[in-house]
Amino acid sequence: VFPIVVIWARSPERAARNPAMLVLFGTEEEPGIVWRFVGMVWGVRRALVQVGEPVGVDEFLEKYGDEPPKLQAKRLKLTLRRWAFREQQVVRGPRQKSHRWLRRLVLRSSRMQDVIKDASRDEGVATEVIELKLSKKFDRMAARFSYSVLMVMRGITSWVLGLLYKEIDIREEDLERIRAAKREGVAVLAPCHRSHLDYLLMSTILWDHDIVPPHVVAGENLSFFPFGPLLRRSGAFFIPRRFTDKKFISLFSAYVTQLFREGYMMEFFIEGGRSRTGKLLRAKLGVLRNTIDAGVESRVGRSLAEVSWLPINIAYERVAEENPYRRELGGENKAKESFGEVVKASKVLFQRHGRVSVRVAEPIKLSELMKGWSCRWEEMGKEQQSEVLHGLGEEILWRINQQAVVLPSGLLATTLLAQMAPLMTVKSMERRTECFYDFLCNVGAIPEAEAEIDYRPLNKAAARFIQARFTKRTHTPEGVVYEVDPSKRITLEYYKNGIVHYFVPASLLSIAIEANGEEVFSLSELSADLIFLFYILRYEFVHDTGSRAQLLEERALENLSKVGVLSTQGQADNGDDQWRVESHVAVTEFAELTMNFIESYGLVLFGLVYFSEHKYSNLSKDIQKFGRTGGGRLRAGSDRLLGDGLLHTQSRHTLAGRR
Repeated sequence: VFPIVVIWARSPERAARNPAMLVLFGTEEEPGIVWRFVGMVWGVRRALVQVGEPVGVDEFLEKYGDEPPKLQAKRLKLTLRRWAFREQQVVRGPRQKSHRWLRRLVLRSSRMQDVIKDASRDEGVATEVIELKLSKKFDRMAARFSYSVLMVMRGITSWVLGLLYKEIDIREEDLERIRAAKREGVAVLAPCHRSHLDYLLMSTILWDHDIVPPHVVAGENLSFFPFGPLLRRSGAFFIPRRFTDKKFISLFSAYVTQLFREGYMMEFFIEGGRSRTGKLLRAKLGVLRNTIDAGVESRVGRSLAEVSWLPINIAYERVAEENPYRRELGGENKAKESFGEVVKASKVLFQRHGRVSVRVAEPIKLSELMKGWSCRWEEMGKEQQSEVLHGLGEEILWRINQQAVVLPSGLLATTLLAQMAPLMTVKSMERRTECFYDFLCNVGAIPEAEAEIDYRPLNKAAARFIQARFTKRTHTPEGVVYEVDPSKRITLEYYKNGIVHYFVPASLLSIAIEANGEEVFSLSELSADLIFLFYILRYEFVHDTGSRAQLLEERALENLSKVGVLSTQGQADNGDDQWRVESHVAVTEFAELTMNFIESYGLVLFGLVYFSEHKYSNLSKDIQKFGRTGGGRLRAGSDRLLGDGLLHTQSRHTLAGRR
């Protein structure tokens, strides 16, 4: 039996409190004459049909077969009504309470009343004064969802995204994961943060596919006029980058809990801010903690109150903030968000940015998370809660990475940066591209349906790189060669870093192979170097939380052998499997993919030694200058570290690689 719902209006139903309004208009379930007339005139233009989750009659009868038919029919009717209600919630969201009503519910909650009383006692002022202050903070923070403003914003964002991107790629299975999470209770979207367009993109996609847009956690830096009020009425609510006021922490937590109780979908960026490097940043755990608190408090004892975190990967063929990111990573200060900066950035509207791909990973459910807890959340100590939060954050990041789409700009940037030499021939470029493409197919980053490489999008990406002067194409007597512009290399690094996590274990293994210097080797001979590399880069890359270093090493060996870089060579006398290097060139190319990270760590290490004896004004910027002009000082720093016993020769060889 399929429950079918005809939805006459996309706007959420308003929760009326005025008795006179109820008499005149009624409710949507029991409408008054005015409401019926308005619905007849206007509703038919926006009506849509939703087919809900089917109820299997055989399974239903098997479960309730012992009951009389009348009771069975009643149960089936209630089940179908419940399923129909869930479909309506997916499209329209919960009944919308006024801003004043929500504020009253939050401030009058038992948690906030305790906070107000404690603050009144500690500060020696009346509770009304504390409540008034918190009320003003609530007004500056909370969303003021408006369907009419959302309609206007949807038109603007669709126009902007249409100008920038020729295609927004999202699969039906990704949308269905969001719908399923919304049906079951509260869906918490946790996308990576690549661009300011992320929140506009997600809300537009959901709206266009008949899913209610989420309430989005945004930074206070985006609340400037006129975009702040527009975003607030589109579902954004604003918080400071750092929580220092304990009363505000409680207020924010109470607000999130109330949103969960109402049944709103929520979105927050697990990294906190935008990634300027193209790879995932470390998980920020503050808002994540609030979602657990709210989920535990709002779902207990409720059959339809599951909380699901949905990791989402957003991959841009070309990110709109290309130039600002390059300037900031080069040492310039970040420009403060303002209306003037938006006007300056509007010139990107006249440039085409290719494709953007959105992928939604399997959700992480609170009910499943709770099964692994030794006690209830509120009974855990701080250390135990911190362990749960770190584990959940790492799992979300890992699932985001596993959904990363390999776009032409990412693959081409990876190919261009996999060498130290400034020039690259077309022939070596094609060989390297095909090797990396096969590798990505083997690790599951590219679907089987796309196993054959298509050079047309790669040629378009190459033309764009040349036009943007990231690379230069030159005709020489030996043929056509490509050269990367050192001043813009960091932008190519951005696109490489979007997929570099697929290569990390194999790349670190290749560095260890180079440091070992032998053509035939066993894994045990490289384990010490590999463990060292995994250790120093443990905060740089996201790995599968269930995989140990040995498993990552074995996968790297297997994947490199599949693309012909290594081959098995039998067993040694001690029983270890032996491996042979089939292509030293390919080993060097794989090693180069993460060598820049290791060199950066080395630069910081040597820079700290140098600046321990010299003055500096801004340490990070001065170390950047030191790296550009250091030369002999880097060698001097290395020699001093060796002399002090802080860096042994084998580790130094591993860091540098045998070039």
